[in-house]
Amino acid sequence: MPRHAVLATPEFRRAALRSERIRIICMLAAQSLFLFLGLTRTLVPYTGGENVGPIITMLVAPFIIYEAAVLRWLTRLNVNREDMPRLLPAVSAMVECLFPIIAMLTLYVAADSDAYTLLVSPGYAMIMVIIALSPLQLDPTRSIAIGTTGTLGYLGLVIGFLTTSDGVSPHPETMYFTMTTLLAVATASITLVTVQVRRYVVRAVREVEMRRQRDHLRRDMEIAREIQQGLLPADLPQLPGYEIAAMSRAAEHAGGDFYDWQALGEERVVLALGDVTGHGVGPALVAAAC
Repeated sequence: MPRHAVLATPEFRRAALRSERIRIICMLAAQSLFLFLGLTRTLVPYTGGENVGPIITMLVAPFIIYEAAVLRWLTRLNVNREDMPRLLPAVSAMVECLFPIIAMLTLYVAADSDAYTLLVSPGYAMIMVIIALSPLQLDPTRSIAIGTTGTLGYLGLVIGFLTTSDGVSPHPETMYFTMTTLLAVATASITLVTVQVRRYVVRAVREVEMRRQRDHLRRDMEIAREIQQGLLPADLPQLPGYEIAAMSRAAEHAGGDFYDWQALGEERVVLALGDVTGHGVGPALVAAAC
């Protein structure tokens, strides 16, 4: 079965749906850590960062609500064995990828947080997590899009923060560009992983589909055998001085062997024997037509 045909099968679509559910659950776990961080900063504020906790909490809470709603929807689709909308994984991934970028930018503008601290904050790790989870979407194109969005977004923050911040970076400025390069390398590596993951899933789905086709063919052959056996005479003629017995055993489920009889009066019988060359359904159909 060609790869494009496998991608269109219900089995692959259900596998993609279950994989997306796992990705959303992992994202909820990561975002919950951010929410915990925001609540901690809110309850235990520190000097110079009084507004950080509330802002983080207000930013993360809507994303968690969104992810929870998507997870509930996917769960219902999985239970009902319905297909997942094609655009849903791409939209969710883009929303998630923009989340840490928007969070760091908001903290810089609204909370007056240190730009250089933000560039090495958990927001960077969040971008890495989102890129690392992209293979679960089983689409290399989405992995590239997610990684590119995260890399360019972070690069934009680096350039913007370095050019607008009045402070002095505690680290060499080249370090931030190195971190950007790491995101690009991670994107390339994860894309290769996505290719392999989808290849394994396609292979597994193809085997399942082939097994289903074999089972279906086996059932059809069993039906053909039963039909062929039903075409053979249920009883045999009774002639004085003769014992007549008959048996037909096909080499496969069905075959070309055939026999019949017709009475011509009380003591005369015509016997018909046939053997169509070959085995299987074709010869069986020819024999049945005769």
